[in-house]
Amino acid sequence: RNAEKEHPRTHEVFTHQYSLAHRFMPLVAVLVVALIVGSMAWVFTLARHGGGNPATSGTASSGVYVGTDGGIYHTDIQTGKILWQYLVPGTPSNGGKVPISALKLVVTHETVYAAVTVGHPTKAFLLALDAATGHVRWQHSFANGSSLTDMVMVSNLLYASVIPPHTGVMPTSNQLSDGVTYALQSTTGDISASYAVTGNIAIVNQVLYATGNGISAINLTTGRLLWHASVNGEHLQSPIVVNGTLYTSAWFSLDQNNPNRAGFVYAFDAQTGTKIWQSPRMNSSGKANLPTITNVTVTNAVLYVGFQNQLLAYDTQSGHLLWNQKVNGSIQQTPLVVEGVVYVAISAYGQTGEACAVAAFQAQNGRTLWTSQIDGGNVLTGPTFAQGMVYVANVTTYALKATNGANVWQATINNPYLSDPLMITAIA
Repeated sequence: RNAEKEHPRTHEVFTHQYSLAHRFMPLVAVLVVALIVGSMAWVFTLARHGGGNPATSGTASSGVYVGTDGGIYHTDIQTGKILWQYLVPGTPSNGGKVPISALKLVVTHETVYAAVTVGHPTKAFLLALDAATGHVRWQHSFANGSSLTDMVMVSNLLYASVIPPHTGVMPTSNQLSDGVTYALQSTTGDISASYAVTGNIAIVNQVLYATGNGISAINLTTGRLLWHASVNGEHLQSPIVVNGTLYTSAWFSLDQNNPNRAGFVYAFDAQTGTKIWQSPRMNSSGKANLPTITNVTVTNAVLYVGFQNQLLAYDTQSGHLLWNQKVNGSIQQTPLVVEGVVYVAISAYGQTGEACAVAAFQAQNGRTLWTSQIDGGNVLTGPTFAQGMVYVANVTTYALKATNGANVWQATINNPYLSDPLMITAIA
């Protein structure tokens, strides 16, 4: 049964008066995401699909899930056949698309959770969809004008970071805000707790880390602020905690009259908030309207990050740059590392020599293994990985062999309201 829940103030506990400002996250159709492939996957990029043959999904959650600027769809992982579609309320019955400006997905064995910000003025809500059918299990709506910045799942709780309606837009790091991160029961959507911090979030060992106004750490049991660190960057990306160290990336405009941007990567002690190292400044190529730096990926003591047309690898202990590779385009999605290979989606913006592509690099030294050109559209979402395949999407979803980039299948959805992907994830 579909049940829509208005955000109940009476359910809030552990709300604290420490008000944190947070970074500006543009409400655009391309967001970058961290992503996990396994029994649970969470997506900050739009899913892709293909079509043709009968579905061969092994479990309720098996498949490729794509979040678009009009809704969500689920496809068979082996064939690309579309299994179900979900359109956001008001699309297309109001005579036009209700544009989703921010979207994140978390997929478990039986349920697809979506954090959605839609329309102007914005409306923000969480959805729980049946993974097998796409039917709504529950919906939790926040006040009109709210925006969702992030969502993660830990055990049976969903943590959703919300900017309140009176803020209007997501502030930069030097503006104050009383945004809140809510903990909701995953089975019902009921609020269990709230914490006075917002931004991109991560939860490790019962500590909530948020990259809003700088970086904050809050004890989830007591609600107590453990530490707060200022960061030189207007726009902080998602935090990731590995072996007691928090890593994140940030970018900022050099000044109002300069279209160039600069980026940094940071490492902090996750227990104390002490900065361990920061990378030298990365300078942009002057593409002022493009996202500048991606979320970071950390594996085997190496941090990988995309900065405009570069893929960079840093030693996690020292912050020393190990290698960097340039691409003919822009890396806007989080690099994906699987079995010693780094995969990136490359978007194109009409510059000479640029084209959408997927590229694979040797994780140890940055050597190019293969590049596969992708036709159609300027923005490429992904990549995600499952069953030896790499999946990406623009107006079409592509399944590529991870070993050589060969195109196994591709499919274009015929629904114009689901044609612009924002995020993607694949579950084997």
